[in-house]
Amino acid sequence: MIRRLTLITNPDICNLNCPLCFLNQRGKSFCELYQTPLEMDFEIAKKFILKYAHFKDEKGNRYLKEIIPSTMGEPLLYSGFPQLLELSMALGIPINLTTNGTFPTQIPLTKLLLGCSDIKISYLSKEVSNCWDTRVQELLEAKKEVKTGASITLQVTLHKKNIQLIPEIIEFAKKENIHRIKWNKVLFLNSVHQNLKKEYALPTSLSDITQEIKQQSEDLNLIYQGSLFSKGKHYSKENCPFKEELWVLPDGTIQNCPNPYKRFENKNAPCCFLSE
Repeated sequence: MIRRLTLITNPDICNLNCPLCFLNQRGKSFCELYQTPLEMDFEIAKKFILKYAHFKDEKGNRYLKEIIPSTMGEPLLYSGFPQLLELSMALGIPINLTTNGTFPTQIPLTKLLLGCSDIKISYLSKEVSNCWDTRVQELLEAKKEVKTGASITLQVTLHKKNIQLIPEIIEFAKKENIHRIKWNKVLFLNSVHQNLKKEYALPTSLSDITQEIKQQSEDLNLIYQGSLFSKGKHYSKENCPFKEELWVLPDGTIQNCPNPYKRFENKNAPCCFLSE
């Protein structure tokens, strides 16, 4: 049964141009690749939400626990996001939001916090945005005001140029009372230009880095997660960690796997695969 529903609402719509974005790496938009509309009609989003919100267990509890708007592009630029938020709040099914941290929306940040289970803020976006610091600070101030609602997570894509910022990132989390950081290794598509790899690729051995993060995080009672701490695995359909999740493309067709190689390079790649 589906417990997390990801709606790929606006994969090509973003107000930033991060060099490591898969769309930039591939040099072709998601909607071109899949021949879908630029963004999802809200009626499609509503149909899927209501469909899976209907299912309950023997105790009357909904199976569907979270709604995730586009994990590509900037979900707050989805024209149907205000309606999506209203529907999720009406149903009592929170949104799990990943954003670039510029918060390009007229929705009050206090309301956004109350309608979400978690707000993951990309630290990578800080490298290309002039307003990241200001807008993230506004969210953190709003969090102090509402006190409840969404947790706030930093989502860090580690690459060659920002490794030295690890202590600074951890110190920022400590100062702002952020309790979780997801540390993800930079991931390259096979088709990426070699110059980009040369500029951003991490060293082969990351044991010293992971140990540093673990030690500092444990000292501060800070949760550390992400692909930096997981080994690459191949999964069968039987033990796939995503079997209770569903991804819906802008045209309403569905996928059952977030594998970027399958999405951007080879549609026939195995569904249940996580790359190193």
